[in-house]
Amino acid sequence: MTALKLKIQNSKTLFFLNEFKKELSACESAIGEYKKEGVKIDSSWEEELYSINKYQWVLEAKMKSLKDESQQNLKEIGKIYIQLHVSNKRRVAVKNRISEETGSGFRDVKMN
Repeated sequence: MTALKLKIQNSKTLFFLNEFKKELSACESAIGEYKKEGVKIDSSWEEELYSINKYQWVLEAKMKSLKDESQQNLKEIGKIYIQLHVSNKRRVAVKNRISEETGSGFRDVKMN
């Protein structure tokens, strides 16, 4: 949901904006169903994931901008890549904690 919210905020194409909104609505409906079934949904989970995903969104944009500017920016791109890698570990930990606390979903397991 948090990635979809970021896509909606940053979408420049009406077609994709509408598609993202439909997908977000479906996700919100699914969350509503979980709540009806008695699954505890902590609002802080979304806030935490949104914060991490927004940080990663900014890093990805920086990296793309540097890559588009010049090949001489490889050192800075490498630093950003490491920040993304560390941030992704945090994101996976939050997703896995949510899965454990709700007893639903799947654990996110990284192979590399």
